[in-house]
Amino acid sequence: MKLTLFIGHHKTGSTSLQTYLAENYQRLLSKSILYPAVDAKGLAANLASLLRGHDLKGPMNINIREPHNALAFVLLNEANNFIIPEWHQNLLSGFQMFQLIEEQIKALGPEHTILCSEVMTLMSEKGWDKIMPRIHKRFNGYECSLVLNLRRIDEYLASWHLQRLKFGTSHAPLRFGAHRSYYRTAHFRYDQIVSRWSSALPEARFVVRNYSDVVRSGGTIADFFRQAK
Repeated sequence: MKLTLFIGHHKTGSTSLQTYLAENYQRLLSKSILYPAVDAKGLAANLASLLRGHDLKGPMNINIREPHNALAFVLLNEANNFIIPEWHQNLLSGFQMFQLIEEQIKALGPEHTILCSEVMTLMSEKGWDKIMPRIHKRFNGYECSLVLNLRRIDEYLASWHLQRLKFGTSHAPLRFGAHRSYYRTAHFRYDQIVSRWSSALPEARFVVRNYSDVVRSGGTIADFFRQAK
């Protein structure tokens, strides 16, 4: 089975891709492509779409739309006491989520499974020594591909910093030195994201895309499916 992981980055169209994958669960599965759930709500929503014979539209619980962000936050929490955002709550353990994904793969037998989470880039900086063996154990047996979109750092930091301000986080402007707080993180250390994920899945096909090229090629959704083949 083929497994493709879209590991980010933030501000490169990940939410649009996650929404597309969640809303088109039934249609994708009919093509033997699985976007697996990680909790009971996700399983129920996916089952409903299969029983009704059409995909679900409209407002969607965030754990259904972005299940693998929930997985990434749990792994970070278990490795480094990372605080799980309030909008991702009542989650299973990382072990249970991994088992749930594997059971869906066994039961449905897809040719291709997709995990999609921009939060996976953060795993390269926080508790990676504890997370990497779990990633390797769970995914190394599949025919893996990794897709990573990266924006020019000045454009990216401006966009990411603005999003944090919109969410109510109090920070100084970038021009007054706030940019320095990102230097040791995955929001700046692109090289660390690539090197650590490469070490976790050394046999994987690794695709790194310039976000400006992604936009020119039709956007994140179209570009992702092209890169995932």
